[in-house]
Amino acid sequence: MAATDLDSKLPDVSRSCARPRSKLFYTRASSSQIELFFFSVDQLSDPFEGQGLSNTRDKLDEFARTKLKEGWREAHQAPFSPWTFYRMAVSYLYLSKPYPALAACAKALQLSNSESVINAAHDALSVLDACEEELVGYEWLRRLLLIGAAGRFHASRALSELQLLALPEAPIAPPVTILAGGCRADDDACFVVFRPLVIEAFRTYTGTIISGGTPIGVSSMAGDVQEAFPESIHAIGYVPRGVTNTPLDHRYNEIRLTPNSDFSAMEVIQYWCDLVASGVSPSQVTVLGIDGGPISASEYKVALALGASVALLEGSGREAKKLRHNRRWRASRGLVCIPVDSYIIEEFVKPHPQQLDTAERERLARVIHDAYRERERGVTPADDPSMAPWDELPSYLKHSNRAQADRIFEKVERIGYTVERRTGGSAAPITDFTRDELTVMAQMEHGRWVVERLNGGWMPGSGRDVRHKISPYFVPWRALPEYVKNKERKMVRTIPTLLDAIGLQVG
Repeated sequence: MAATDLDSKLPDVSRSCARPRSKLFYTRASSSQIELFFFSVDQLSDPFEGQGLSNTRDKLDEFARTKLKEGWREAHQAPFSPWTFYRMAVSYLYLSKPYPALAACAKALQLSNSESVINAAHDALSVLDACEEELVGYEWLRRLLLIGAAGRFHASRALSELQLLALPEAPIAPPVTILAGGCRADDDACFVVFRPLVIEAFRTYTGTIISGGTPIGVSSMAGDVQEAFPESIHAIGYVPRGVTNTPLDHRYNEIRLTPNSDFSAMEVIQYWCDLVASGVSPSQVTVLGIDGGPISASEYKVALALGASVALLEGSGREAKKLRHNRRWRASRGLVCIPVDSYIIEEFVKPHPQQLDTAERERLARVIHDAYRERERGVTPADDPSMAPWDELPSYLKHSNRAQADRIFEKVERIGYTVERRTGGSAAPITDFTRDELTVMAQMEHGRWVVERLNGGWMPGSGRDVRHKISPYFVPWRALPEYVKNKERKMVRTIPTLLDAIGLQVG
């Protein structure tokens, strides 16, 4: 959560949190047939009776750490089990480590394949209700499980409870982009490069932006975007009510106050409560991440757990970099690292609706593919998957051609024209474009291709390797070789011809 430079100086909850007087015990989660251990307040007895409270706490700590070590051993074995991470979450919670607890709970939620699994975890967690105040982060976990049940599996009971937990402001409208990341004073240096490109990426975006509501770091970018495009952007900031030493960014349309004394992951949990209670699906949410500390790490992991899309800007450090290399998270569906290029960022954050009816879209996609094969004959090897006839084309390449068909409308509109249906009385169509117009559309196509391929599991590398999904062209437009740029220009130059084949034209 971009908020203040407290992102890097979080309170030491391990010293400030009082331990509940507890006994470790097991609760069987019947739906999983796996035992979860939890803690129940004021049930201290047999194992440590007569040993003194201090000694008992040491024993409890030792037991919790033992269970945590067991969890880590299990977590290094595939396939991952959600119950391993639910147990780890509670271990961390008891050891006064709320951020690792939330991360483990998010991973467990991501691995949970049914509402019943989440409900079992929520019911097991409820045994801690009595010691909620002593366990920092308990409410984060409880609400996250409700958000997961409602957001991923449309659980009506969980949704009803979230609607009671949502703030009283108006419902949030999709699409939604969350700007997350660095908010320390020394993060500002990297924003010198990122800021103008991020602002430009939202030029054609219409929707909601959520961030930290302060004029610091990533939060200030949301204010910049709101200021640049006030007619199409609605910026919402989430700020703890008790924070008085950090200024608010009044360029935001709304500042929503949470009932907390300082910035924490609770702001992240609260905006997800509000989103899901508003009827916003996680699939309608994108997260754009730059650097960040523990709160930002929570934003990235919670979003991935719920099924939202997360893009980390290339060159980002701290928690964004750690996430890219974390073996439990790096292969998450929806997680990509994108080059710092305004057209690539735009492609990621902006929804792209289907523009034609299904039959006409399919015809245009086939025309696009046939034109590609004609251009590439003698250039691309005949056994390359992209050179196959339509009926033999891999499904991901068929999808790519359909996406190109949809984006033609956006490309044409960006340079000031429209796509029209050809009629007997139609004005003469536009059949050629200037070099500048071609370059704009080519940059848009490059952005589309980069995001599509990265979402498909491709990786950057020194050479093109279709079998292993490696390409050297996942770079900003400015870094592309000129022959690749010309290839993109050549492709978009054919747009009038492609449209003409299905009775459309550029006007």
